[in-house]
Amino acid sequence: MKKSLLVILLLLFPILVMAEEGTLTIANKMDLKEIETITYTITIEGVKGAKLIKIDDTNDYAIFDSQGTAEIEADNNSTIVINDIPLSSNYSLNIKEIEHYNIYIDGKETVETTGLIEEDTKVTITSKYFGREETVVEEEKQREVKVNPKTSDGIAATGLMFLFAMLLAYTLLRKKTDKYTY
Repeated sequence: MKKSLLVILLLLFPILVMAEEGTLTIANKMDLKEIETITYTITIEGVKGAKLIKIDDTNDYAIFDSQGTAEIEADNNSTIVINDIPLSSNYSLNIKEIEHYNIYIDGKETVETTGLIEEDTKVTITSKYFGREETVVEEEKQREVKVNPKTSDGIAATGLMFLFAMLLAYTLLRKKTDKYTY
C-alpha cells in the first residue's frame, strides 16, 4: 500500500509543481509626439500582490490589488513583459485616451482589450496622430450647432440699439454743454 501511494505521489509531483503558466507581452509601438509615459491599467484573473515584471530590459514590480488590477507606467515605445501567469486566465488591458491620437490595439481602434492568457500572449499597441487642425474644425462644428440664430439675432439687435442710444445721448449732451463753453 505504501509503495503504490509513493508511486502515485511521484507521478503527480511534476504536475503539482509545474503548474502551467503563460506570459503577457505588451508591445508599445506608438509614435507619440511630446508624450513620454503611458499609463496602462491591467487586470489579470488570479494575480494578486507584487508581481515581477520587465519593462524593456529593466526589472520592476507591479502591485496587483485584490481584484487583480494594477496600473503600470512605461515609457513610450517600450515593451512590458509579465511572466508566470496561470494559463487560461482572463486579462483586460486599458490605456487612457491620448488627445489628438487614435489608439489601435492589435489593429482595432480601441483603448481596451480582453483575452485569455496563453503560453505567449502578445498585445501590440499602435497609434495615428490626427492633429490639432482636425480638432479645431470639429470644435467649430460643435459651436455652430450650439448657436441659436433666433437668440443670436436678438442679442445683436439689442446690442446695436444700445450703441445707438449711447451715441444719441452723447450727441445731445455734447450740444447742451457746447452752448455754455464760450
